[in-house]
Amino acid sequence: MSERRSAKRWKLLLLIPILNTDSKEILGYIADINENGILLLSENHIELGKTFYFSISTEDLKEAFLVKELTQESIQFEAQSRWVDMDENQAFHRTGFILTNISPEAHNAINHLVRHIAES
Repeated sequence: MSERRSAKRWKLLLLIPILNTDSKEILGYIADINENGILLLSENHIELGKTFYFSISTEDLKEAFLVKELTQESIQFEAQSRWVDMDENQAFHRTGFILTNISPEAHNAINHLVRHIAES
């Protein structure tokens, strides 16, 4: 499967934890993001092609990016794992996700983050 993303991914200076809303556990940490997807670093292998329901705490985002304009408690969305490999040091699994179901409010919040990161 050789899909290419059309939007530039923005690397984060701080890793942001992402919660699997089904299990209520941290699945991994967002390493980069764009308006269509995320790169997740995790200690455990993530099944390819699986759909996950994620939540990102806006408090974590505010601390990392000083983004004060976000008013909701969390950003929730659905994403599907598209590819998996290991990082350079073989310490973390890297998984690329595409956003598959996201509310307009959550999409606006992610777009706001992407713009903020791009301007930094």
